[in-house]
Amino acid sequence: MLKIVAFCCNWCSYAGADLAGTGRLQYPADVKIIRVPCSCRVDEQLILRAFKRGADGVLVCGCHIGDCHYSTGNYHTQQRMELLFVLLHYMGLEKERLHLEWISAAEGAKFAQTMVDFVSRVEKLKKTLRTLPAATGLGTPLLGKNQTPLDEAPEWKQNILPAMVEKAKALMASDKVTQILTWQTGAFPGHPMPGFITKATDLATMVYNLNCTANLSKYLIEATRKPGKILTFLRPCDASSFAQLVKENQIKREQVYVIGIHCEGCATNECVTCTKTEHPIYDEILAAEISRNPLPNEAERNAEVQRLEASTEAERHAFWQEQLKKCIRCNACRNICPTCYCKTCVLDNNHPLEVQNFHVTRALHQAGRCTDCGQCSRACPQGIPLYLLNRKLAMDYKPVNLEVQSW
Repeated sequence: MLKIVAFCCNWCSYAGADLAGTGRLQYPADVKIIRVPCSCRVDEQLILRAFKRGADGVLVCGCHIGDCHYSTGNYHTQQRMELLFVLLHYMGLEKERLHLEWISAAEGAKFAQTMVDFVSRVEKLKKTLRTLPAATGLGTPLLGKNQTPLDEAPEWKQNILPAMVEKAKALMASDKVTQILTWQTGAFPGHPMPGFITKATDLATMVYNLNCTANLSKYLIEATRKPGKILTFLRPCDASSFAQLVKENQIKREQVYVIGIHCEGCATNECVTCTKTEHPIYDEILAAEISRNPLPNEAERNAEVQRLEASTEAERHAFWQEQLKKCIRCNACRNICPTCYCKTCVLDNNHPLEVQNFHVTRALHQAGRCTDCGQCSRACPQGIPLYLLNRKLAMDYKPVNLEVQSW
């Protein structure tokens, strides 16, 4: 006997199930109905846990578009479920095990037929999910575009640093800024760290080389909640994250003086396919004669995602099982992410072993917001290619249309 879980909204689809029952309409006993206030209350963790506890298939049923009891709840359901289904299929789960259906309170016959069709579809699959050895040839790290030794910087970056120091000196001397957020000499050679400079005498600790991989934007969230104006130097990828945080009211824009600097990649694999060439937000750009843009490479950026998509479901499942079993739930990916800034995270109460729930939920929370800076993969001590999840959702994300008919 199969285990099919159907999440039904209280106002329409659950009433449809009730009508099917009172009408003596037959559908398989494999279906276990869970009533929820609204279909939008069904989040990714409920579906993932249903599979973890032995479900062979999951349905989400709600009101027809435009008829939601809460006006726009099913619009959010549609967007979230479409992204979740795409992501789970990308991770190797058969798409036939998931289904979204709109059923009204008057459609008892449709409810029964939907259950019959879905159970029949799932029966054609194996009852238990596959367990295969790791797929080969997938997730191979990309080669860095910079072959320069890590402790060195190309000539153009060596020219930028003196200009950065001069700008910082001038702005501090004019009292336009009280501190500077930049990369500084770290505790270990070749490992610069983000830091704040409050004295002109400390400007000698500033560095800018291939090892300056940290995205500075997240450090401005707390800093702009304190008095004083901050000078910072942002590359296109940093500036994209900065602009998103300003948009979400996490950074006080008036308290930051932004100088845009260009970049041709750092000592990370993610820089190979970076498409950021422009600064979406800045106060001034460092002189063009000592600063230059990389060329965008959109095709190469999506190549690895497409290569993984082209493999079979079994290979994708094996690949992600092999990758995610390495996760130690250190939260480095969450802590480094510029757009993960909640004081209390919904994932804090998860069991440490629910790593798939953690990474799927985190990726979905970044849909439409991720700036593809690659910090999550860079910070992961286990080398999990987490950027592949975010990049897949970026390719499939479509903003929700909240235009509904008036009642």
